[in-house]
Amino acid sequence: MKKHHKRLLIRECIVLVILCSACNFLFAQKLDGRYSGDYGEIIISGDTLLFKGHKSSHFPPWWELDTIAKCSVTKINKYLLEINSVTDDLYDTWSIEQSHEDRSDDSIKINFVIPYNLGDLEIGVYTGPHFEEFKNNNYEKSVTIPKCDDFGFYIMPTRNLIAYGFVVTYGRIILSSSELSSEDFAIEQGKNRIDVKIPTLDDYFFVRYFLYHEYVYVKGDELHWRNEIYKKKK
Repeated sequence: MKKHHKRLLIRECIVLVILCSACNFLFAQKLDGRYSGDYGEIIISGDTLLFKGHKSSHFPPWWELDTIAKCSVTKINKYLLEINSVTDDLYDTWSIEQSHEDRSDDSIKINFVIPYNLGDLEIGVYTGPHFEEFKNNNYEKSVTIPKCDDFGFYIMPTRNLIAYGFVVTYGRIILSSSELSSEDFAIEQGKNRIDVKIPTLDDYFFVRYFLYHEYVYVKGDELHWRNEIYKKKK
């Protein structure tokens, strides 16, 4: 008798797991699709969410961007989604190269090899235990610092590039080296030229949404996000 009850219990558990999986699958299938709103379009496919902006001649040139955000989606429950920006491209493609060039002094020149050309950038490099800071001159993409053992840096646009918001920016306002590495970058012995290469820092880097622990409310065929409603297309 005990074995019979045990088999029934196992069978019920298996059925419950199958039903839960089916419900999750149907929920995912129901969410997948395109949702249109006043400021753009949300596309959900599986665990990925894209936010695409409307292109218009009335907007500044830095708004002429197709995909404003690419996010991972975590389903909290059937009414709530958590979204976070996918930043793998940034973390997987940056690099630092160190070399030596003949110069009359012992300074170190740090070049930032980035495709950003939309406007001026403020670049700061800090060194030493007291975080002494040196900035780029005339918004050049290089900073010269005295001889030292390590360094960190930050890069930010000199103007606030408002991305699809009329009051505040939803994008990044700064990129810090601490986001790329938990420690400052050590300078090799005898090296006085450093090339910091960040190929993903293009004209739209500071315009794209940078979303962290954002929540989207699901209401029928609508997504409610940032006080806007996006309706699912038929």
